[in-house]
Parts: sequence; C-alpha cells; structure tokens
Amino acid sequence: MLIGLTGNIATGKSAAASFFKALGAKVIDADRIVHELYDKNARIKLKILFAFGLSSIDFCRLSVNRHRLAKIVFSGKSKMQKLESIVWPYVDKEIARLVKSNGITIVEAALLFESGMDKKMNKTIMVCADKEVQLRRILQRNRELSKEEALKRINIQLSQKEKAKKAEYVINNNSSLNNLEKEVKKVWKKLSIESH
Repeated sequence: MLIGLTGNIATGKSAAASFFKALGAKVIDADRIVHELYDKNARIKLKILFAFGLSSIDFCRLSVNRHRLAKIVFSGKSKMQKLESIVWPYVDKEIARLVKSNGITIVEAALLFESGMDKKMNKTIMVCADKEVQLRRILQRNRELSKEEALKRINIQLSQKEKAKKAEYVINNNSSLNNLEKEVKKVWKKLSIESH
C-alpha cells in the first residue's frame, strides 16, 4: 500500500513521518532524494545552472547551493514551477525504484499534489497547521529569515485548504508532538485495516 504524506512548510509533516515509521511504515523522504540529486546528479546541476544562473551552484563543492537557490525560487511562483519541472521527473524515477510492494510505504513529499505524484498513491494524508503556527515554527528554526521572507515561503505554496480537499486523511497539528502522535496513530489504525 502506497501512501502519500504531505504538508506545507512548518506543519509537522516530517514529525508525522517519523511517527509512522515508528509504527512500522517504510518511509521514503522525497526532500532527501532531492538533496541527494542536488549533490550527485550532473544533469540536474546543469539544468539548474542554466535556469537560475551561477549563484545557484556551489562551485567549490560542485553541488547545488540550496540556500541561494531557495532565495531565488521563493521569490516567485514561476521560478518555483521551473525548479519543480527540472527536479520532479528524477525524483519520480528514484521513488519508483525504492518502492517495495510489501506492507505500507509512506512517501513523504512537500509537493505531492503539485508534482502529480498523488495520482500514484493508494491514499494521501495532509498535515495542516494554522498560518500563525507555521510562522512561529519557521522563525524558531531559521533565525536568519525575516518575518517577510518566512511569510513568502508560506504563501508561495498551494493553499492548505486546496490540498486538504484532495487528501483522504487530514491531520491538524497546531499543538504538541504528543497530540500529533495520537492523530498519526488514529490514521495508522485505519490504514492498517484498509491494507489487509
């Protein structure tokens, strides 16, 4: 059973993924795959260089400069879409390679719906949080960002409302990790029944 897990920035998607993993799910992290591709895939590096310029590449490490690239793509939707069109075909191939047929596999992907990957899933889960909560979490974990930059990152993503409409399960994560774990366990119970 293949489950897509998504959530906008600072909603707690990765924390939810770790709880699912503890319950016995195999978890594939699409963001980690992207970071590995940035380091190892020469074609992606070249495409990013041509699309976003010299500052997008760290020539000392021969890798994508994720920090600078984030500043570029979070400045406008068309730039974000351009990056998605470069990276997602490669991510898609890698996920297909990693997926095994036994048990429940969770694909954790921030851009699950935007990339069209949701269509390959048996079910989808959306982790949501109020905008104020997202903002507080972003500013706590990244002290270098201004409030304006953090809000830009929140607002550039497809709205949580739209994603929640598409998802079979919605987990609200406005409070503690304990509460999130309880919500994950409820969804896991339902998924376990459906997978048998």
